[in-house]
Amino acid sequence: VYVASYIIFGNGATLKDITVNSKNVYLLKRNEVVDTLMYSMKDTEKCLDKESIKEIYNTLYPMTQVSDEVKQQHIKEIELHKMEK
Repeated sequence: VYVASYIIFGNGATLKDITVNSKNVYLLKRNEVVDTLMYSMKDTEKCLDKESIKEIYNTLYPMTQVSDEVKQQHIKEIELHKMEK
């Protein structure tokens, strides 16, 4: 089964000095999502039915619904991690 991770930022985000060392990991802005998905899926076969997709969506969606406080804490942790390098 082909698995890829898509890390999507808002169109106004500025992505600086980000290096991805993992295969099938995509960092992109929201306006690049459709083209990137279409490109990465063109050579993959369908392996999930609609019910499986719905189940995965229902599992992941709540994790995207976080407060601004949680988002800001995440940003601070990323900045601290960058400073450690």
